[in-house]
Amino acid sequence: MAKKIFKDTDKIMVKALVDNVHYTCPKTFEYFHWENARDEQQMTFEQVKLMKVKHKNYFANKWLYIEDEAVLDALGISDIFAVKFTRADMKLLYGNDVDAVKKKLCYITKKEEPEVIEKVKNAVKQGKIVNIRIIKLLENTFNIDLMELTKDEQN
Repeated sequence: MAKKIFKDTDKIMVKALVDNVHYTCPKTFEYFHWENARDEQQMTFEQVKLMKVKHKNYFANKWLYIEDEAVLDALGISDIFAVKFTRADMKLLYGNDVDAVKKKLCYITKKEEPEVIEKVKNAVKQGKIVNIRIIKLLENTFNIDLMELTKDEQN
């Protein structure tokens, strides 16, 4: 499969994987701020390329993420983000480590999201996910109502 060619002016959606990320493009001097993990900002392909070359840590340390796999391939950073939401990650939801869950949820791609949501709903119905803080985090992350499912389980 041939690599997709991007123009410098193409708009790329960049998502934060951690809270409070700041970046100023050294060429355009445009300022970008992602206040919370999962916040998104649009940047040009040229700005993203410059970031990757001059400030590698934004991607290497997984502070920012690009959900478009063609862009990741074009930038040569797809291997950094090859990790998907696994069965072991799902087991994390059954525990009490809210911070670890929050961090893992950031890596779920739009493509994976429907499948993960379905697994989460089933786990809540089955009583596997019981920590209220984790349930609330999942509700906010995916914009779904899970507390209703816990009520069904209790009746």
